[in-house]
Amino acid sequence: MTATCLPTCVRAVAGLSRTCSKRPLGAAGRLSYNERELQVRGGGQVRSTNVEKQTRIIERRVVNPGQYVFREGEPGDRAYLVQEGKVEIIKRTPNGEKLLGDVGRGGIFGEMALIDNQPRMASARAAEQTTLVVVTHEQFEKKLKDADPFIRGLLNIFVRNIRQMASRT
Repeated sequence: MTATCLPTCVRAVAGLSRTCSKRPLGAAGRLSYNERELQVRGGGQVRSTNVEKQTRIIERRVVNPGQYVFREGEPGDRAYLVQEGKVEIIKRTPNGEKLLGDVGRGGIFGEMALIDNQPRMASARAAEQTTLVVVTHEQFEKKLKDADPFIRGLLNIFVRNIRQMASRT
């Protein structure tokens, strides 16, 4: 099996260049991409002696149909990007479960908990076999730290507004 090209937002979170190179999957569900290798290839050889410092690990998770990625109310310390498959976003209601929507290839979910450190406002369940790219709190914070303070403020406002609207449904 080979890795497919990852969407731009995953490469950005992982600190990779915009160049994409298909590579075999690594052990333990991880893809090891080397930024330098993606940028500078010559006859299959990397032209850098400092390769170790530039390696980025992208954690992957495979979930089976019906398996929960996380449940409503749990603490959130990571977001997920759908590399392959589909995930349903489900909210508990007095009348049972309500399907809020689904997230397919290239979509991201679970990101709100990374922004405001609040519990998950809905559950995420695989609708089919799904491969996810994990975005850790550390990766997110590292990228957010470099963002303009205005953008960070807007993110917090957006998340607060979305949570308030969702609590009314």
